[in-house]
Amino acid sequence: MPGQALWGSVVGESRWPRRRPRPGDPVHHPYGWREFALAPGSVVRRIDPDALPTLAAHLSQGATARGALRRAAEVRPGGTVFVTGAARGVGRSGGRIARRLGARRGVGDTGSERKAVRLRAEPGYDDIVVRGAGPVARRLRRAAPDGIDVLLDAVGGERLAAAR
Repeated sequence: MPGQALWGSVVGESRWPRRRPRPGDPVHHPYGWREFALAPGSVVRRIDPDALPTLAAHLSQGATARGALRRAAEVRPGGTVFVTGAARGVGRSGGRIARRLGARRGVGDTGSERKAVRLRAEPGYDDIVVRGAGPVARRLRRAAPDGIDVLLDAVGGERLAAAR
C-alpha cells in the first residue's frame, strides 16, 4: 500500500548503542524495507558479513526454497523430498519448509559426516546421504526406500542422476 514499508526480510546496519549487536554491525530483521526500524532485540540477528558473498544473499535462501517447494515442485502431503546441498543456504531451509508443506520424509545430502550429524538433529531431515561414503544412488535408495517425490537440487551431478 502506498506510504507503507515494503514487507519482508531486511538486512541493514545496527544503529542502537547496545553491546549486541553493536552499532555498525550488519543485521537482519523481518520488519520490512524502510530507512529506520525500531525492532526488539529478540528478532534482530547479527549477520556475519563474510559468511556469504553479499549481505543481500541473506535474504534469498528461505524464499528460494519455499518458492521451489511450494510453487515449482508442489510438495504434497505424505511425500518424500530429497534436498541436495542440505547444509547450504537453500538446503538448510528446504527440509523444514518441505515438512511444513506436508512432506512425510525429508532426506538431505551433504559432504561430511560432521555436517550430517547437525542436519539429522534439525527439523525436516529424517536421513542424510553423505557424499564420498559410497555410491550416492545406493545410499539414497536406503534413505528413501519408497522413492523420491520431489527433488530440490542445488548441486547437480551424481546426486541429480541418483534421484531420477
